[in-house]
Amino acid sequence: ARADLTTKYGTYSNTFVLTAVGNPVSYVINYTDISGDTDVTNMPDADSATSASTKVAISSRISSRGSKYTFAGWCDEAPTINADGSSTCSGTVYQPSTESTPSYVDFINQTTELSTITLYTTWNINSYLQTVEVRYQNTDGSWTNYETYDTCTKTVAYGETHSCSIDATTEYQAASLASYIVTGAATKQIDVYRNTYTVSISDSNTTSGSSSLTIRYGGSSTVTVTPNSGYYLSGVSCPSGYTCSGYSTGSSYTGTQTVTVKNNNNTSGGTLSFTGTLSCQSSISGTLQAFNPCSSLTGSGTLTDSRDNQSYTVKKLDDGNWWMINNLNLTAPTVDLTSSNTNLSTTVTKSTFTGWKKTSGSATLTAGEFIPVSGTDSTSGTAYGTLYNYCAASAGTICTDSNSSDATYDICPKGWRLPTGGSSGEFQALYNNSSYNSNAKMRASIANGGAAFALAGSFYGSTAGNQGSTGFYWSSTRSNDTSMYFLRLYTAYVDPAVSISRSNGISIRCIIKRD
Repeated sequence: ARADLTTKYGTYSNTFVLTAVGNPVSYVINYTDISGDTDVTNMPDADSATSASTKVAISSRISSRGSKYTFAGWCDEAPTINADGSSTCSGTVYQPSTESTPSYVDFINQTTELSTITLYTTWNINSYLQTVEVRYQNTDGSWTNYETYDTCTKTVAYGETHSCSIDATTEYQAASLASYIVTGAATKQIDVYRNTYTVSISDSNTTSGSSSLTIRYGGSSTVTVTPNSGYYLSGVSCPSGYTCSGYSTGSSYTGTQTVTVKNNNNTSGGTLSFTGTLSCQSSISGTLQAFNPCSSLTGSGTLTDSRDNQSYTVKKLDDGNWWMINNLNLTAPTVDLTSSNTNLSTTVTKSTFTGWKKTSGSATLTAGEFIPVSGTDSTSGTAYGTLYNYCAASAGTICTDSNSSDATYDICPKGWRLPTGGSSGEFQALYNNSSYNSNAKMRASIANGGAAFALAGSFYGSTAGNQGSTGFYWSSTRSNDTSMYFLRLYTAYVDPAVSISRSNGISIRCIIKRD
């Protein structure tokens, strides 16, 4: 260009620079939210300027929308609102400056006649780490440390449901974490219990500390066992798949022992059985129920019936058997008659038994009856005791006319029973022994070498009678449908193998039970 028209046209060495300056553009930036959520806070105030600027620092105030969402930046176009409440910007997203010396964004184009600019909030829905920890029960009931369970540890969006399930195995029970709605980061814990199995306990002449054991898979439990009075621990039967240890059996083990029962990775329960055996006694003492004489023991002595605390003389007679020398006189037991104190497999309550006591009236075979008889036999020195019909003698087990078997159970003390009858029975064998083969010898006192049977009489119908003239004694042996064999004594003779109707009430002598 030529500025001086008087200067000739030609080539010049100096350069003249012209600069074009744009007109300053004033602006206003508005910050807005279109999420529809009224809880949005910390929105910036509008930014404005009247002077020229090529770059603008977007406001450093970051908007908030609660714990569900995180601010994602400012969009220069109205964003799309997603179904979960987050938003998507199809234009340009600008992030606010949070530095002490703001970083700027190229935003304002001074060549454009802009006066008002609107920026919109955009939001991301929050996701939170859900950590699941698991611990497992040991065989002794203690626990392992909690450890992260990767299968169920994950990042979950706010408002979504999270849960966790652990399937059952041979070793462990199934376990689960209840479903919950995620609202933030969380650590949840699951306890996985070991499978357990029940081992029931069966006692025979023993007493255990419990009726059953709960044992964990692969674990152990203990139980105490005490032989009943006069017994020793003779047997322990461990369930299949289990090991029992810590105990000893034999005649010297009469005290309490602790038995350890271990599950050998077995997946079922079972029954643990304890057996007690009567200890051999070298003297006559204690109760009838606990008496277990050694084979070498002889003589006579006194034992107590634990059911009513009455005392009885017992003696090993010359036939080789131990006999009660007194007639049974059980009329008012203080305890129920059970398999632990009576020759029974079931229970007869003490109230039921005492209800059979008779004072008058007719005999019956539909219920037990007995009647006490006062007086003492002058020859044997033995009290008459009590007369029992067979329903009472068998403790209610044989009470009908139609019966085709011998008596298995009776009211003799546990460990004792009714003698057998008939021509090959124990009454006959006793009478065949030379020490007792006459009426006089059968009735003589034991001090005089006899068997001390008393003439206690009988009852039939309304009253008891014939004391001092007859003595009848029940056996366990059936004669026919309506009768049982019995021992019959009169003042002058003996019939050891005759039969009598079960409705009669007669005496009972018990003999040691030999299985």
